[in-house]
Amino acid sequence: MHILLPDIADTYYGTSFLPGPNGSEGVMHVGGWGDHYYSFIQFDLTNVPRAELIKSAILNLYETGTNTISPVPRVYRITASWTEGSLSRTVNPAFDAATFYTFSPAWTNAVGWKTCDITTLLKQWLAGTYTNYGITVRDNANSPNSDSQIATKENADPTLAPYLDINTFVPKSLGLR
Repeated sequence: MHILLPDIADTYYGTSFLPGPNGSEGVMHVGGWGDHYYSFIQFDLTNVPRAELIKSAILNLYETGTNTISPVPRVYRITASWTEGSLSRTVNPAFDAATFYTFSPAWTNAVGWKTCDITTLLKQWLAGTYTNYGITVRDNANSPNSDSQIATKENADPTLAPYLDINTFVPKSLGLR
């Protein structure tokens, strides 16, 4: 069974330009344009089955625009609370820099869907190993021309908003095959 889970919060900030808050914009930025852009996304896991029923969890982000150099984004687990309306260059949560997830296939400077397997992280949230504060998407090798724009839930086209594609096992107790 597949569950398509839309995000409940998404925003970004820039270290020099676009310092935030930027929670009501139709795109988030990742990469850099003379500074660094960091995106933040959160999902409500209330109705997601327990961890042992999860087969996979794929993060889906839609790149709406890019510059001459593709960013090399990674996904990190956020370790503190945040809100779309207050996140900025000076007010932003900590994240676990030691563990990250990469996009596959590799991010290219082309408009379209980008995917990242975060199955392990979703299972850890559901099992209570970590609190779900969401994820941050950060360029591993920022350069002055590597800014990519990602559609948010506020985008004019709501079908481009970030979402998780969660594939689950169906419990045998339901009698389904």
